[in-house]
Amino acid sequence: MKGTVKWFSQEKGYGFITAEGNQDYFFGVRDVIGAVLPATGSQVTFTPATGPKGPKAIEITILSQPEHTAPDNKIKCPHCARQIIPRLVTYKGESEKSLCPFCGGTVKDFTGTSILDDLGDIFWGMIRNIAVAIIDTATAIVIEIKKSKKK
Repeated sequence: MKGTVKWFSQEKGYGFITAEGNQDYFFGVRDVIGAVLPATGSQVTFTPATGPKGPKAIEITILSQPEHTAPDNKIKCPHCARQIIPRLVTYKGESEKSLCPFCGGTVKDFTGTSILDDLGDIFWGMIRNIAVAIIDTATAIVIEIKKSKKK
């Protein structure tokens, strides 16, 4: 039977295939033949079976992978090594740190000694967003750094 991978998580090791008639089939990484894993949108052939929770796909062969997948803009957690979008923690309107949503580890601390690193990140972020900047010799740029005291 032919189908399209509706969703697949390499982290979790399972996904779903939609076949003709809009029937969804569950599959696990062990059901895929070969070393290459499917991506969302991959065209596959499989043998339908019945699993403990419903329709299941086994003996999955990848016919074609999707041409282009959009970048997900995720980073690697320094603690658990999973691909994540960090969660921002604020206190009284100011950023404190970002956390991994899976393990809870601190990805980046925005307080204390990391202030210069953060200013560098902000500065280069602003520079990247400026397409053309002309600064003549009479122009001066003053940056004032103030550290707020938390109450």
